[in-house]
Amino acid sequence: MNNGKLHPVPLLRLGFRPFYLLGGLFAAAGLPLWMAVYFNLLSAPAAIPAIFWHAHEMLFGFVGAVVAGFLFTAVGNWTGRATPTGIPLALLALLWLAGRIVFWIPAVPYPAAIIVDVSFLFLVAAAVLKPILAARNYHNLGIAAIVLLFAAANLLFHLSLLGVVHYSLITALHNGLNLVILIIVVIGGRVIPFFTARAVPDSGARREPAADLAAVGSVLLLLIIDALPRGVEIVPPVAFAAAAFNAWRMAYWGTPSVAGRPILWILHLGYAWIVAGLALKGLAAWTGVVNAPAAVHAVTVGAIGSMTVGMMTRTALGHSGRPLVLAGAVIWSYALVNLAAVIRVAGTFLPGQWYGLSLLLSAAAWTAAWLLFVIIYWPILTRPRMDGRPG
Repeated sequence: MNNGKLHPVPLLRLGFRPFYLLGGLFAAAGLPLWMAVYFNLLSAPAAIPAIFWHAHEMLFGFVGAVVAGFLFTAVGNWTGRATPTGIPLALLALLWLAGRIVFWIPAVPYPAAIIVDVSFLFLVAAAVLKPILAARNYHNLGIAAIVLLFAAANLLFHLSLLGVVHYSLITALHNGLNLVILIIVVIGGRVIPFFTARAVPDSGARREPAADLAAVGSVLLLLIIDALPRGVEIVPPVAFAAAAFNAWRMAYWGTPSVAGRPILWILHLGYAWIVAGLALKGLAAWTGVVNAPAAVHAVTVGAIGSMTVGMMTRTALGHSGRPLVLAGAVIWSYALVNLAAVIRVAGTFLPGQWYGLSLLLSAAAWTAAWLLFVIIYWPILTRPRMDGRPG
């Protein structure tokens, strides 16, 4: 898709370039920063309690950057219409960066910081919606709607913290997380079987409409229940159903055939973490034997970590005119993200000092994974396409 005249700065030629780079850098820096706050070596921004700041920044900061980069690129392909490039893209990237910094500046009043932070995702939603409507690409309106709701969840978090609305901060964050799960379920359900069938023709990978409907519908229902007060009584059966339906969906994707193909298995594994996270969520709400952080981090570190690094490494190659061949160190980044997830989830069951050690080990694995991504993909993201085409 031609997004118009080539900008002289390759980094500003297509949305994935600045936002994948910023997202990777933030992922690599975010966990060491959080560990410094957690172990009282550094204070979190005064306006936001430390644990909520960590959750907010990884969700609306890191994931927000990746979502922007992916959708600015994908929506251009889906619609044949331009998405932000050049100066508008640079301004959006700077706005995202300002949203990460502004809470650390004591002189900036919290309401003003909110405007800076919240406006980014609303502008992303508008930038996604515009080409979809212009091309009458109405079957992708749902994606734009999810991004708009994601922006609204961010606003709700801040308004709850200000006391403007009486709403649980944890629930506001869970709303955002559930919307990211929905994005993964919708887009992952499209691309994972497609990529698998194209790369491994005898895999039998395909989409099953009934399983797709059940998987997406159950996650959407869980999102609605979680957003409403006093919904905990029906969370377990719906969460278990969502886990089962998404596992059923995966059964059609030819997962055993991708074992020797890292560029594929990272996506399958990332989606499997969704299934695990939903099952753990049901157990946490039902029995109390599993705690809620285990379910949350199965999704955040496992599913989101795997799906983001998998999609970013793949799409950056394709949209920079390179063959879909991974550098060996990228596979280590895949392994390290999943090691971080296993340690983080397992660590929720550990007591005292062992829990603290698990946090450090998980953060170290996560940080190493994203440092590898940044080192390997910096030249890919900042240099022109190899084939000379726009993008």
